[in-house]
Amino acid sequence: MGRNFSHISELKRPNIVELHCDITDQTSVTIAIAKIDQLLDQFVNTIGTFYHGPVEKASPAEVVQHFEVNAVSNINLTNAVLPKLNSAFAEILVCSATLALEARENYALQSATKAAYRYYLEALRKERKGTLKVMALYPSSVNTDIFKKANDARDTSVYPSPDAIARVMHFMLAQPRQI
Repeated sequence: MGRNFSHISELKRPNIVELHCDITDQTSVTIAIAKIDQLLDQFVNTIGTFYHGPVEKASPAEVVQHFEVNAVSNINLTNAVLPKLNSAFAEILVCSATLALEARENYALQSATKAAYRYYLEALRKERKGTLKVMALYPSSVNTDIFKKANDARDTSVYPSPDAIARVMHFMLAQPRQI
C-alpha cells in the first residue's frame, strides 16, 4: 500500500501486490484489502508523515492529523492486513524512525506518534509469536523531501537514500525466520 510504486514496479516481481488507498479512510482500506485474493507472506509498511517544530506550536488539527496517520491509521491498516497473512508463518516489516525510540527537541509529535505504533508492533510480535515475524527498521533520517515539506532546512545529503533503506529492508526480509 502506498502512493508511489515506481521502485517496486522496477523489481518486476509477479508476487508483489500494489494497493492504493487513503489509510486515514477505513472504507478505502477495507476496499483495498478486499482486493487481495491470496495469502500474503510479507507486509511492508513505510507509511508516515512528519512534523518539525516546538510541540506547543502545533495546532490541534496538526496533532490529530499526525496521530491519525502515524499511529491510528497504521494500526488499523496492520489489523486489516492480519487476516490476509499466511497463518503458517508471515512477516511484517515497518520502516519507522529513531524518534520512535528517543524523543528529541522539536520532534515531539514524531516521537509520540511513531512510539505509539512501535509499541503496538511490539505487542503484536508477542501475541503472534511463532506465526508472525514482526520487524522494524529505525533509520535516524532518510534523504527525502519530507524535511523540506515540514520547513526543516537540514542538509539531507548526508542521510541514506531511499534505495539504500530499501536494500536494508530487502536484506531483513531475506533472513531466515529464526533471526
